[in-house]
Amino acid sequence: MGTAIEEVAREHRHECVSLGHSDIEITDWNALESVVERLRPDLVINSAAIVGVNPCEQDPQRAFRVNSLAVRDLARLCQEREIRLVQTSTNAVFDGTQERPYEETDRPNPKGVYSVSKYAGECFATFCERHIIVRFPTLYGPRRNRKVGFVDKMMNDLREGRELKIAEDKIDSPTYSRDAAARVLSILEMERPFGLYHVANDGAPSYFEFVRFLAERLGSASRLTAARDRDFEALGPKPLRTALRTTRLQPLRDWREALTDYLSHL
Repeated sequence: MGTAIEEVAREHRHECVSLGHSDIEITDWNALESVVERLRPDLVINSAAIVGVNPCEQDPQRAFRVNSLAVRDLARLCQEREIRLVQTSTNAVFDGTQERPYEETDRPNPKGVYSVSKYAGECFATFCERHIIVRFPTLYGPRRNRKVGFVDKMMNDLREGRELKIAEDKIDSPTYSRDAAARVLSILEMERPFGLYHVANDGAPSYFEFVRFLAERLGSASRLTAARDRDFEALGPKPLRTALRTTRLQPLRDWREALTDYLSHL
């Protein structure tokens, strides 16, 4: 998301200062205060996070420092200086037991360190009155670091023709990061009301359906086998059905169109 925000903001002629972990330690109050004082931004978009079930379960203290307490500090700094704050969050704040996609009015029920730490970050973001909280599903798209997300891994495996087992009961709204970034920028540019927004490409495919469509678009010869999400071990609870949709905005384009567009630009 950070990479996509940076690209889209510059295309919209906004001055964007993009700070990575090598530039600032977000859990250091003095470092945060210093950079806010130096840059004096109109708004701050916080996309820093420890992401995923296993990394957070392996180091809970680090997860809460980054995903929760750093947001508290950033919100306080923004509140004192009347700076707008955009806090990025996740569909993982829901327990995944609902049949339909989750909307902004649905009550979170986080399970596990990752989910709880991100939901706590949402709560701390409200310390800044001029806040916008944006929940995303699984994202894919270009990134300037070398981390490999779920979709990146699937693309690599499909191109190499590997046999894959994919969960057919895991439901999500995989979303092109540039679509999501453009929506975030439009919320800010149009001065939408402060509060909570869900941002996701339209639709609620299973992981199996998504990867099958991806394989077709890539012309992959990989054999795909439908599996259950419980077949893939994790150190903590994993929500099963976490598709998102919004009741506050027009929906983004269909997930198939977005994925096809992403592949055409690779």
